[in-house]
Amino acid sequence: MEIALSARPDTLSDELLATLAAYPKKIVLEMGVQLFNDKLLTEINRGHDVAAVLDAFERINHYGLTTCVHLILNLPGATMDDTLQAVAILNRYGIERVKLHSLYIPKGSAIAQQYLAGELEMIGPMDYYDRLEEFIKRAHPDMIIERLFARAPETDSLFCNWDRSWRFLQNEFERRLEDKQIYQGEMYQA
Repeated sequence: MEIALSARPDTLSDELLATLAAYPKKIVLEMGVQLFNDKLLTEINRGHDVAAVLDAFERINHYGLTTCVHLILNLPGATMDDTLQAVAILNRYGIERVKLHSLYIPKGSAIAQQYLAGELEMIGPMDYYDRLEEFIKRAHPDMIIERLFARAPETDSLFCNWDRSWRFLQNEFERRLEDKQIYQGEMYQA
């Protein structure tokens, strides 16, 4: 049995990590990182920078805890280079788990106002698939990829998965991997 706790990288004190490490059940820290790009982290008002994330990874590893990182591969302004940088960092720090998300835009949010005003440049699903493929090819073969697409109630969101169900996208993407004979870790470099 394990317990998953949501955490921000800038809120993890050594005292908290030591307490969690001493807990008798396995603790998984779910960290919403989103991406490793300081400019975009500032634009989306994350409240932390890349340095805070890397420091958290080092300290979490020191205490022997498991980390599951949440990344959004299609944030407006993010590029394929951001995807490649993300997987390289996760590999370097031995991150055990990742949840990859496609962006969804909740109604009433700050990003919703930008979306409605036409101020956001959104990539299409095929470009997202390209990013997923490159991530998967480079991910450590033992990294557990828990999710590939976001899920959000239609009534609460303006944009999610290009108006397709996550299951449709998942099936289509899995067929694409099979057709191209892509497997996790085929381009992994230690």
